[in-house]
Amino acid sequence: SSLTRPFVRSCFRHNAPKSASSKNYRTITYPRTHQIKPAKWTHWAREEDNKLLRMRKSGSSYLLISATIGRNRSSCYYRYRDLTQPPSAHRLRWTAEENGFLLEAWKGAEAANKRLRYTELSGILNRDPRAIRSHLCEIPPHLKKGPLNAEEQTLLRNFVQTKLKYGGHIGWVELGRLMNRSSGYLRKFWDAHSGLRTGRFDDEEDRLVLRRAKMAMKMGTRPSWAAIGRLLNRPPVTVLNRWKTAFQSRLSKAQINKLP
Repeated sequence: SSLTRPFVRSCFRHNAPKSASSKNYRTITYPRTHQIKPAKWTHWAREEDNKLLRMRKSGSSYLLISATIGRNRSSCYYRYRDLTQPPSAHRLRWTAEENGFLLEAWKGAEAANKRLRYTELSGILNRDPRAIRSHLCEIPPHLKKGPLNAEEQTLLRNFVQTKLKYGGHIGWVELGRLMNRSSGYLRKFWDAHSGLRTGRFDDEEDRLVLRRAKMAMKMGTRPSWAAIGRLLNRPPVTVLNRWKTAFQSRLSKAQINKLP
């Protein structure tokens, strides 16, 4: 096995002697985190899909699946979700009936002082629970509409600059609740009016994106598009889109590693 020196957890049966020479002694091995191979960032092969479905059916954890396939745990989770859920669960448009049902469920939970059960709503609406939770932040009737005034723009600028100053994650949902606005609208407004660069990437920017992404891939972590965006003075979404269109969708991992 390529995973050397595994973490060993000893398990003893009931009333069995705790000695390595005993026949009742058995061990369960788990790979250490630093021994897991760097995660892949290419398209999934059919063999990987079959192995993922087979291991999940047998009850294997995503940590073990990640070490076996060589992909990030979150990537394994989302791939399994896409394979097992129908395509209609990820449709983009929301109908008026779905919005009305979701609002009624939200009002009932607010009146009863309870939390919404997104898994139950997922079975009724035939949608992904994460998509329901994200959409619910956009449709409540009490959200303010229209352009931001000067006071709101100042609050938005101070909030984002404070988060960026201390290297924290910009909580758009938290800011939306604070300003009584849609979090998606605030994020798009900031990307359009923050003075960040737009337009085509030059060769120097492409080299920086590629170098940072390769460093993260070698360490087995996901690249921080927000950190790269701060270096390039660009929105993180545009940096991620540039990586997908210019490198990930056209080149394999071996070809990316050969690039300077």
